Amino acid sequence: PRPLSAKIMVEQHSYKIPVETTDELYICQIIGVTHYKLVSSIYKPNLYHSKIQSYRSNEIPVNLFSKFLKQQYPITKNVPIIDLILQPGSCVFIPSFWFYQSSIDEGKPAVAVKFSY
Repeated sequence: PRPLSAKIMVEQHSYKIPVETTDELYICQIIGVTHYKLVSSIYKPNLYHSKIQSYRSNEIPVNLFSKFLKQQYPITKNVPIIDLILQPGSCVFIPSFWFYQSSIDEGKPAVAVKFSY
């Protein structure tokens, strides 16, 4: 079995590229607020995965926070996106091979602990 690892994440920027996790993640918010979007990997073909060569194998070019997501990337229209906000003291479990993207309010730092296994 793989060991459990923990990492403290201090975020100060508002947007990260959506990535696919190969580990199961458990993220707990300590300070500030972080907004997450989650998508199951069964929708990988609908997320333009591997369509743009400049992205790594675990990244997608789709900004899940875009107001124009369905217009910019039409095949995402049938993709269910889980939308959640972590407040201090709240946690989320992200299964292996799910895509997730986080965002915080500009200028407002956020601190979370991420456990992966």
